[in-house]
Amino acid sequence: MASFPGISRRYRPYDNKSTLRRNIARFFLVIFLVFIVFQLVDHFFLQAYAIKNNTMLPSLSVNDRILSTPLVYGPRIPFSRSFIAGFTAPGRGDIVVCRPGYYTPPPVIITLLDKTVRFFTLQKISIVTRVYYPHAVSYTVKRIVGLPGDTVKMSDYVMYIKPKGKSYFFHESELASDLYEIQFEPLPEDWTKDLPFSGSVKELTLGEDEYFVIGDNRNGSLDSRHWGVIRKRDILGKMILKYWPFREFRLF
Repeated sequence: MASFPGISRRYRPYDNKSTLRRNIARFFLVIFLVFIVFQLVDHFFLQAYAIKNNTMLPSLSVNDRILSTPLVYGPRIPFSRSFIAGFTAPGRGDIVVCRPGYYTPPPVIITLLDKTVRFFTLQKISIVTRVYYPHAVSYTVKRIVGLPGDTVKMSDYVMYIKPKGKSYFFHESELASDLYEIQFEPLPEDWTKDLPFSGSVKELTLGEDEYFVIGDNRNGSLDSRHWGVIRKRDILGKMILKYWPFREFRLF
């Protein structure tokens, strides 16, 4: 049978271009699928965060790396105000990643753009924190001390909680699921109780879907004492472990 090498050579460049287009299409398809899987895992299962301040000393320090999960309390259904049922409700003593009380989520288009930019920059650049909210934090790590219906107060940097239906206050350590340490530094003698970071908070009764969160570093933390209570929608997830520095690896 006769062969036509000239014809074969004539069509080979077109075959190469077609193969190149297929490979490029496959590459972008793989990237797209990885992006979708990452967003699903990040939204529903595991989220990594860097600690940016010392408000949770002695438990957490600057540059610590932690993992939290929205799954415990129930993740939010994307682009809605509804939640998928979780395994448990937020509890006293839980360390959570949350939005500050003053934080207003950006528009959906900004959120989507931010997720895309963070994905392709390996979480190093955020549109929200650098452009949309350059002077505000988009998340913070605090400890829950007051639940809906509780009455809370602070004296000498210690929180006291009167659960709904009770007639007396408990020391915060009596109600927490796990023991934890708090930290505070003595203030100047002329520092009065009406000044910030004084270690005193007047009685406050929490309403439905209101949580009082606070840092363990009591006079080095901005929290519910300053920007008010948070709600379930503000809680991004429960902290489950600290993985860096590795020598301090710890489950929570």
